[in-house]
Amino acid sequence: MDKNRNKALINIAVSILLVAVLMAGMYLRTMNTNWDEGRHLHPDERFLSQVISVISPVDSVEAYFDTARSSLNPANRDFGFFVYGTLPVLSSATSGNGLGRQVMT
Repeated sequence: MDKNRNKALINIAVSILLVAVLMAGMYLRTMNTNWDEGRHLHPDERFLSQVISVISPVDSVEAYFDTARSSLNPANRDFGFFVYGTLPVLSSATSGNGLGRQVMT
């Protein structure tokens, strides 16, 4: 009986410790989220924010797949060397617009 009780207490203690560590990590991750004060100190962040600010949504599926004229294609907006793919750009722009921040014009 004592072994089962001790094992249960250890499991509870480990679970509490895990939750405490996760909560501390979440607190540290979400505090001071404006650490760069809007200056985009990392070159990748600055570049992605520049690209996101000049792309615009397309009107149709055909326009999306027409890479030569698509307004979502960074190469059509004078960003010829763009190696990030569309996922980070479109997900950032879509989530920004969804949160009420006008990201894409």
